[in-house]
Amino acid sequence: AGPVPYPGNPAFDLIMNEAHNRNLPILIQHNACACSSKPYKYGFEFVPELKDALEKFPKVDVLWVGAGFFSRGQWTGFKQCLDELLTEFGNLYLSVTGEILAFPHVKRQELIELAEKHPSRIMVGTSTLGSFTKKDEYKNEWKLLKEFLGALTRETYNRVRYENAAKFYRQRVSRATMFHTEVSKCTNWLQKTVVTKNDSLHDVEEARKKDMMPPAEKNRSLEGMKDGKLIHDGEIKHVCIDTHLHMLDFLQKSSGTRT
Repeated sequence: AGPVPYPGNPAFDLIMNEAHNRNLPILIQHNACACSSKPYKYGFEFVPELKDALEKFPKVDVLWVGAGFFSRGQWTGFKQCLDELLTEFGNLYLSVTGEILAFPHVKRQELIELAEKHPSRIMVGTSTLGSFTKKDEYKNEWKLLKEFLGALTRETYNRVRYENAAKFYRQRVSRATMFHTEVSKCTNWLQKTVVTKNDSLHDVEEARKKDMMPPAEKNRSLEGMKDGKLIHDGEIKHVCIDTHLHMLDFLQKSSGTRT
């Protein structure tokens, strides 16, 4: 346990550096400003530290979950701020969640306009954690997201609902890294090859085959299925990627960090 790493914190730089070396994307929840609902509070004082991180590591793709929005905040002028960030940093991506669409001060039309201007950089995802059926939380989030997606032009709709996330989470090849340090009279462990993954768990073609297999018998009685087949009216069709659902759920339960 310890402080939560955030942009501007040295620990966050270490995370970004490792992501650069392994060619992995980063997901981050980072408020754009301090928690306040005062009418005169229109500054986005936490954005510069995010800009600094994006500038330091231009080859690390960063998904800003919820785009910095939170319930207690004034968002006048924030669309322009996000527009400038997306224009300046090609490694920044934003996700729109049902949660932020429900915030009274967030203007949905501005998010739609932002998606149309930067169609390859916006995704959708939920923020439901742990329980997905209680009070229909997950279903209600998707209702809001469907309304948002339905307001987009066809090309932007296809990108935002699926294509952008599929590209963001594509299989990537790690960048070659090596420390060159002279160490005499002992093994130079810094120059030893480090195994960072189990190859048997990264057979992409085998994974795709398994994805196409029919559900196991134990799963055929689940809600949304009948006789082993999906009832599309009873569950979300598999044509949209929930960009950060399980990642955020896992991180909150396991580490308590925002990255």
